[in-house]
Amino acid sequence: MHKTQRAFIAIVIMTASLSSHPAWAADAAAETKPLVGFSLASGVQASLYGFLMTNVIYNDHRPNFIDVPTLATSESTVGTGPNESSFNLVARQSRLGFKLNAPGWNDTVKVNGVLEMDFWGLRATSGASNDIVQTAPRLRLAFLRVEEGPWAGEAGQDWMILAPLNPTSLARQAIPALSAAGNLWNRLPQVRAEYRNSRWGAKLGILRPFSADETGRVVAGVNSANQTDQPGSGEFGRLPMIQWLAELTPKIAERVWTVGISGSYMRQSFTAPVLGGAAGTVSDNVDSYVWAVHAVAPLLEKLRLQGEAFYGRNTAPFQGIGGVMSPDGSSLSGVITRGGWVEAHVALSKKLSLNAGLGEEYLDGNGLATGSVTSNATAFGNVILDVTSNIATSFEYANINTAFQNQLKGRAGQANWAIQFKF
Repeated sequence: MHKTQRAFIAIVIMTASLSSHPAWAADAAAETKPLVGFSLASGVQASLYGFLMTNVIYNDHRPNFIDVPTLATSESTVGTGPNESSFNLVARQSRLGFKLNAPGWNDTVKVNGVLEMDFWGLRATSGASNDIVQTAPRLRLAFLRVEEGPWAGEAGQDWMILAPLNPTSLARQAIPALSAAGNLWNRLPQVRAEYRNSRWGAKLGILRPFSADETGRVVAGVNSANQTDQPGSGEFGRLPMIQWLAELTPKIAERVWTVGISGSYMRQSFTAPVLGGAAGTVSDNVDSYVWAVHAVAPLLEKLRLQGEAFYGRNTAPFQGIGGVMSPDGSSLSGVITRGGWVEAHVALSKKLSLNAGLGEEYLDGNGLATGSVTSNATAFGNVILDVTSNIATSFEYANINTAFQNQLKGRAGQANWAIQFKF
């Protein structure tokens, strides 16, 4: 671990804060109190929520993206890309959503749904000037949920079950903080069942077997947008992804603590030459799995620590850096990977908070190709201020250190001033 990151984690532990955060809590933005409500002809009650977001960004050194970076660029590739410091202004993280409520088939049944989008969609225009100011919408959430007592069922696109926590950041809404650095996440189509009470809960679901290697979006060597679903090794595995979660939520000193475990399994099938990439010309089946633990510790009234840790094979479907490789040229296997993150939060007042965190993911480097990422560590800190009930602002700095197989390491930093108008 880099010296500056060891110093940073010491600061994290000293500046922690309190707030309970159950694993099945909905996305923070979706929890915004709806300010506009109306009735549809079908009898469904709908309410509008969302926010307008502007980010003023300065990137130091060599990030992979200039808006929400997750990796640093290797010093070995200085002449091959945008490898210098940069300034940027974006509004693509703005979000729009609807909460829907309908009567159940009896008084104890609750029926609700969420439809949520932002503007972090694909870009496929021929001119860079058009791409900068014209961006496509992106579906974030779209699910139906039925609840009765401690039981619930859900169908649609929602946050995955595995590794349910995210670090606290106003600046990073489209891509959560510490992505590719110990924080596993994704939003995937799924069908799941849940049980919870005041002391414990569980989830079990089947999800789309997204493998992050879907093909069919390159025509004559040129990237192109595609309206239809294209298969990847997960879909060719002919089985859904299976995820589960179990956790305890005891109340200690009048504060709710959380400790849980979750897991994921997916069968991937590579059939040459349909799928290339890591598979090359190799045909093989790969069993990918991840185990994760998570915890939220409200140590004091204004002091909370939270974090996750994981171990498994192939975290690429969950925004991780571990994928599938062919170490001997004749077979395939998921790269062994492990990592995690820890965050501390200080509530200085009801409107002002400090947050700091550190995360890292590192791989078993045996058999990785030259230039492959072998580890990625990110440290961040931010201050968040609620100016009014509708206006919030934050300043955040993140430092990224990335190691590569047989190449020089890379470092990047980003200063991000976020301005948010919530409705």
